[in-house]
Amino acid sequence: DDMAKEEMRILSASADNDYQQLKSRYENVKGNLTTSNAAKIAHQKQDFDEKIFQNDLRFHKALQDQFDKNTKALEEQKFSHERLMKIKKQENVKQFETMNKNHHQMILSKQKDFNSKYQALLEFHKGRLDFLKQRSLAAEKELIDSSASKITNIDHRMQDPFYKAKTLKPRITNKNDHYIISLEVPEHEAQMVLLSGKDRTIKISRSRFSSNRVTEVDGSENQSNKRESYSKVFTLPEMIDIHGLKKDYQDGKVVYHLPKK
Repeated sequence: DDMAKEEMRILSASADNDYQQLKSRYENVKGNLTTSNAAKIAHQKQDFDEKIFQNDLRFHKALQDQFDKNTKALEEQKFSHERLMKIKKQENVKQFETMNKNHHQMILSKQKDFNSKYQALLEFHKGRLDFLKQRSLAAEKELIDSSASKITNIDHRMQDPFYKAKTLKPRITNKNDHYIISLEVPEHEAQMVLLSGKDRTIKISRSRFSSNRVTEVDGSENQSNKRESYSKVFTLPEMIDIHGLKKDYQDGKVVYHLPKK
């Protein structure tokens, strides 16, 4: 066993020595290859850069030639366009002058036609206004005459006793629990007096009717009928109960007894 171990150690040491020699040789070869390759790459890069530079020169020259060519063509087109525009401008000026002249003549013609129509319209409206003015004056006169007649009728009515407003003068007496409202009327007209109310508001009204017939000497008859109705509305200090209303006639007066609420 010891011999075997010794042999294994010797073989292992020999293998390590061989490995170290191979590694050193590999590093030398690698260094030589790296230096050689770097020189080749630098040379190739220089050739490539030269080719790129030459290509750029040719490309820029081609671009410049094309630019010069396009500039020349553009100048020619510009000159041609300016010449064409000058010709067109001259043609447009002539065409505009012709159109302006025609337009001016058309405006003069339309203005003349408009003036003629306007004058005819003015004459028509003048006649129409004169007609309306005459109608307005006639209507105004008719209205004035009608108003004068109505004013005369109103004056006659105001002077006629039949149309004069009459006033009711009821007497109001305030008791503890009721009101007494009385009005002087003939006994035969007591039924023509009415009283109504709600809350504190009272309305008393009276109606009268008369009929007269007169026979003249020649036998003809004249008959007149007259009806009067007038009322008075007033407010009491306290609320009333209209449902408890009582009516009586005493000493030439209609008397109402109206309980309070």
